[in-house]
Amino acid sequence: MIDALRFAHVRNPIDVFRIIVPIYAPSITIGICFSFVLILSCLGITLLIIPAGSGSLPISIYNFMHYGSEQAVHTLGIVLTAILFIALTPIYLISKSSGNRYD
Repeated sequence: MIDALRFAHVRNPIDVFRIIVPIYAPSITIGICFSFVLILSCLGITLLIIPAGSGSLPISIYNFMHYGSEQAVHTLGIVLTAILFIALTPIYLISKSSGNRYD
């Protein structure tokens, strides 16, 4: 891809960004979603290797589920969903504004 841009004499970094990001936006989105699912599925391993006193959001959710705090689990689940939505929205908007051919 970079060689094709060089062959077309595209030198401006903004033009490169406008060309490359819309092409890779679906792949980036799917990669983020797969990473999200894989991180949540490796909770057992994470619980075994986590150092004392530190934690992440999925571990906090797991601990609250284990000790029966349903309100905290619901709140943290919404926070986790909001973080994912905020992370994926710019990629979606960039791919839509560039005239995505895959619609």
